[in-house]
Amino acid sequence: MQGTSREDILAKASAMGLELSADGKSWVPVKKPEQKAPPEDKKVKIRITDQPVPGWLKWTVRLTVIGVIISVILYAIATLAVIFLLASFFSMF
Repeated sequence: MQGTSREDILAKASAMGLELSADGKSWVPVKKPEQKAPPEDKKVKIRITDQPVPGWLKWTVRLTVIGVIISVILYAIATLAVIFLLASFFSMF
């Protein structure tokens, strides 16, 4: 039987969550570094307000968007009408 290398053994132990103890005689669980809470002055404060958007503001925005869309459509139609009118006028000659 072929011997297993030290690196292979350490890799398998690491995959199982083990590491060699300080004295090198036993396997112990890997110690995970503890996460400390940030200091009070570094904490982020989040304020949540439950103030709904007023109904009149919602409708104002909606009607404005609809008005802009209708204006763009009418402008495109008018532009095409002028182009076709000019094309038909100049095609007569």
